[in-house]
Amino acid sequence: MGCDIHCYIEHATPGDNPYWMSFGGRINPGRDYQMFSLLADVRNYDPKTPVLVEPRGLPDGMGYAASSDAYLYVSDDLAVTDGCCSQKDAERWVSSGLSTWIGDDKKRVTGPDWHSHSWMTLDEWRSAVNAHAEGLASGGWKIDPAYLAVTEAMQAFENAGEIVRIVFWFDN
Repeated sequence: MGCDIHCYIEHATPGDNPYWMSFGGRINPGRDYQMFSLLADVRNYDPKTPVLVEPRGLPDGMGYAASSDAYLYVSDDLAVTDGCCSQKDAERWVSSGLSTWIGDDKKRVTGPDWHSHSWMTLDEWRSAVNAHAEGLASGGWKIDPAYLAVTEAMQAFENAGEIVRIVFWFDN
């Protein structure tokens, strides 16, 4: 079974309590297990590959696009609706370690097929992309340009005076 990355670029105006907004929707820059290893130790088959930033979990105050994809709402009435699950399923997933509750009210859980949630600043993301590009270049390969495009999009927000981060997780 393959593993894919779910990425969301988020930006906010600097301040004490930034309001994070999603740029577009989910981005999948491509299945690249070496890159996944650098980002979050996912599918790391080479013990020499460093994890550049240990997974941090989901950040507080995520933008709408990321939060609506990361969480399932617990509702027995809407359990068959996309983005929702039953109380029974949520409790089973949490007790087996596949999901975690979001908030004390137990109205949301993380998706049971998603793991290694994290986020990075532009500088952290760029470091991972550059490290991967350098490793590939030594073997005559090139990085998927989608990863470079994500970096450039993040840079555009920073150039405009915004703070920017990328929120991501993986599926199986």
